Amino acid sequence: MIHLAPTAGQFFLFYLVTFLVSLAGNSFGLLVGSLFSDSKVASGLLPLIVLPLILFSGFYKNRGDLPAWIGWLEYLSPMKYSLIALVNNEYANDPDAPVSLL
Repeated sequence: MIHLAPTAGQFFLFYLVTFLVSLAGNSFGLLVGSLFSDSKVASGLLPLIVLPLILFSGFYKNRGDLPAWIGWLEYLSPMKYSLIALVNNEYANDPDAPVSLL
């Protein structure tokens, strides 16, 4: 319906990347949960740790537009690497790609 790549290999690579990023999200949750003894504090601080990683992943804003002094944060984000993998998976052989390949 939205003209995604039709091959089975690209589908399974998409599935693998989403599975791996879900494992990374679970590990972040376990890490923050193990740092604090109170579950309310851990669940309250988890968005403060994860949201900057999402913001600096390049999904909402171009990474080149970020200030240089905070740009190093993008390399800690597993969402950055999953976004790059999914974009390359979908548009690797498409000359009319709506995004630039990273």
